[in-house]
Amino acid sequence: MRDIWENDMQISVKFDFSKTKRHLEGVKNAVPFVARNYCIESGMLFKRKYQERCPRRTGRLANSMGNPSAEGIWEELMLPNGYVVIVGTKVPYAGVVERGLAPRIIEPKKAKSIRFITPGGNVVYTKKISHPGYQGKWIMMNSFIETNREMLAKYNFGEFYKFVVK
Repeated sequence: MRDIWENDMQISVKFDFSKTKRHLEGVKNAVPFVARNYCIESGMLFKRKYQERCPRRTGRLANSMGNPSAEGIWEELMLPNGYVVIVGTKVPYAGVVERGLAPRIIEPKKAKSIRFITPGGNVVYTKKISHPGYQGKWIMMNSFIETNREMLAKYNFGEFYKFVVK
């Protein structure tokens, strides 16, 4: 099972105001305030949209988004070229839910068989499992696109964001 998660990556979205800063040169004093408000509002809207779309078996993934006390990422950074808010999650299976998992054959590496318990409570032993894979839900990407669309309509700036997959 370990190899499924080895290549998994932390995922996050970055709302970056630096590209729009030049459009607001006439109101230099307002830029840091507008940038901060825009980024925080974008982050909060994204977080809400992500949580609405998230699958809810345990709620762990949805609750972690943007919540540093629950395996989440929420960073507010003032950089020389602008204000940035990074929202994400560190839940190990977040990348699989987002991007999916290819079909695979699972075989024991050291033991003679694999043991698992079915949802009905039966114990099953087998030499290999043909896992059908999992199609990603693209929750983060769709939430990001919708958030960006709403924020651009509200603020009427231009495209000034970066999508980052770390």
